[in-house]
Amino acid sequence: MVKSIDSFDRRQQLIEVIFRACTAGEKDIFDRRVLSELAIGQGLTPHEFSFDARHLASVARDERDAKNLASGLPLSLFNEEVILPGAQEVPAYERAMLESARIPCQLPDRVSEA
Repeated sequence: MVKSIDSFDRRQQLIEVIFRACTAGEKDIFDRRVLSELAIGQGLTPHEFSFDARHLASVARDERDAKNLASGLPLSLFNEEVILPGAQEVPAYERAMLESARIPCQLPDRVSEA
């Protein structure tokens, strides 16, 4: 459902709301009614999101990519681009931070207030 939303910022806001609803609000985020209520609560109209199966291939691809990247714990992500899987020595973290510092940071248009 989140993948059906065109705006990156609105997707990110909804992901935060869904996460809070699941962890702090103890809501069943696998219930489409709950997800719809959360989306509408964020100001989305029902025609701005869908549970259409056409997004399933994209979700499956994301899950496959995540499994391939996350080959160990902990998994560190720097600047949403540089991934450091598994336990590493300090120099590996230093290299990852330096590499991520060279990547332009992509901030959403508007930062949501938590």
